[in-house]
This record gives sequence, C-alpha cells and structure tokens, in this order.
Amino acid sequence: MTDRRLVESWAWFSFVCLTVFCRYVSRAIRLGGWRYFELEDMLMVLAFGFYTNLTIWVNVQEKHPHTNILPPTGTAGMTDAEINDRVYGSKITFVIEESMVMTQFLCKICMCLLYFKLTSGLKKQVQVKALMGYVVLGWLVTEIFFFSIWCRPFVNYFRVFDDNDPQCETSQKHLIMSYFFNISSDVLMLAVPVPYYCFAHPESILWIFWYVREASTAVIVANVPHLYALLRKVFDLGAFGGLVKRTAKRTRYMKHASTSVELNQRQQSDRRMRSENDRSESTENFAHREALPLQMWQRNEYTVDGNDAREMQLDGAKAQSLWRGALGTKSTVVGSTS
Repeated sequence: MTDRRLVESWAWFSFVCLTVFCRYVSRAIRLGGWRYFELEDMLMVLAFGFYTNLTIWVNVQEKHPHTNILPPTGTAGMTDAEINDRVYGSKITFVIEESMVMTQFLCKICMCLLYFKLTSGLKKQVQVKALMGYVVLGWLVTEIFFFSIWCRPFVNYFRVFDDNDPQCETSQKHLIMSYFFNISSDVLMLAVPVPYYCFAHPESILWIFWYVREASTAVIVANVPHLYALLRKVFDLGAFGGLVKRTAKRTRYMKHASTSVELNQRQQSDRRMRSENDRSESTENFAHREALPLQMWQRNEYTVDGNDAREMQLDGAKAQSLWRGALGTKSTVVGSTS
C-alpha cells in the first residue's frame, strides 16, 4: 500500500502542478502580466499551498499510520513510544483534514468568482452571489464545529487514552457536516465518488486515497477554465478555435452581402429621386416659361452702297424709312454722290 500511496499521490500532484502552472501562464497572457492578477489568482496560490501540504503529510503519515483510534483492548500493553507515535499520527491526521477543508473551500470560492464574472450583467449573478454566500457559510459552520464543538476539550483530538470521545477519535460528525456542505454547494466539483470509507470503515486508512483524488480533482477543475488563453497562444487559435473562425468568416460574408444589397437599393432609390426631381424641375421651368410675357423682336439690315463718294446726301424719304422699320422689314441706306 505504501508504493500505491506514493505513486498515486505524487502522480496526481505532478498533474495538478502542470495544470496550475499552465493556468498562471495563460492568465499572464490574457491579463498582460502577473502584475494584473486578480483576487481569484491569489486565492488559488493559497489553495495550491494547502493542497501541497496535504500531499506531503499524506505520505508522511505512511510512517505513522496509527492514531488515537484504539483497538478493543485500549491502551493495555502499549509502551510510551507507541502512545507518542499515536499522538503524532493524530496530529498528522488533523493537519490533513484541515488542509482538505481549506483546499475545497478555496477552490469553490475561486470557481464562484469565475462564475461571477461570467454572469456579469445577467440575472443569474444573483444566484452566484447566493452560492458564494452558501460556500462561505458552510466553511464557517464546519470550522466552528470542528474546532470548538465536536471535540471538547480541543486537545483530545491528539490525546491517547481510554474512553476518549469517539468524535475526538474518528471525527465522524465533522466528516458528515463537511461532506454535506461540500456536496450541496458544488456537486460538479466532485468528479470522483464520495469517500464512503470514512463512514463504512472509520478505522481504515483507505480514506487517504480518496482525499488525494478529491483534492486533486478540485484543484484541477478550478484551474482548467483558465487555460484557454495559453492554448490559443500555443496553437494559434482564434476566438474559440476554428469553429468560431468559420463562423466569423460566414458572418463577415453575410454582412458584406447585406451591405451590398443595401447599397444597391440605396443607389436605385437615389436614381429614382433624381429622375423625379428632374421631371419636376422640367415641369416647373416650362410653367415658368409660359408665365413670361411675349416679346417681339425686330431685325434690321443696313447696307451702304457708294462708289468713291466723298459727300453723301440721304434722301429724305429713305431716311424716314430707317425709323419706320417694322418687324421683318429690311431698311436699306443708299448713299449717292452729288
């Protein structure tokens, strides 16, 4: 079982480390640098710290598997070294449990913050706020009962003696409350089955495997949504990949076709308006012309016929005809020599 624990816990840890690393690279690309990290990024650092602590102590416990859960014979026949080892094992179990609670809670808060941003401006954001409040409430209730109610005095979590309170040994009520809030607040985060070994076999150490799996899954689920910016950078994808590229092209084509049709219709409408304006203007000009008074024009032509004449005398009758020129008449001035 030792080899299985080491292999599985560190395999999960390696995959989680890769996921978290890619998440922060992706966030740096998207936000423009680590200086612009947001609250959820800081909380994920804390969550990863608790997860790392859990993984380390899970493997440390392999050397100290015994706790204050005593056999049917109690402490009879136990040496001081064995009792001290059980005390140390109980402390390790407490640290693992608290690391598990904090990892779950912080991952849920990070997911709630992500949902809060995704539902910005939508009515569903009210539901996200309620969910976030429920997560915080569940965490507070769980921690208060774990530290001050289920096991009193608190040091009995680590003491090894007969007739100790079962809640100080197995923490069964704490586990029930913790899993109730965990499941009810975020069912989707639990991609693996609930660790029923805690209830069916409270004295067994097999719950360690489920803690590693559940905590790893929680951290992975909380980080995967932030990997898109990195994937787009690495694979040179557009918004949401090739599918959106094709959709964008089709949208641009439809928009261009719609614009062309609209422009054609606008040109035809302009031509019709110009034609109507021309016809209207022609009618108005014609009416204007008809309104002008009738004008009579007279054309007179004058010719002078003289052969080396130095002095011309105009005949009185002909001179008078010059001034009596009528419409269409031709007046002729003839010079004569005396």
